[in-house]
Amino acid sequence: MATCIMLIHLTQQGIQNIKESPSREEKAKKSLSRHGCGAENGIFGNGPV
Repeated sequence: MATCIMLIHLTQQGIQNIKESPSREEKAKKSLSRHGCGAENGIFGNGPV
């Protein structure tokens, strides 16, 4: 199975709503599974921009 890594940059609004990220991750996993795909891990971190 192919492995993809997604790097994202948060906007100011995304930073303000960071606490919602885990629930968004679960919704994304459910959506992917309905389309025959999957997501194994979600790792949230921070670092220099």
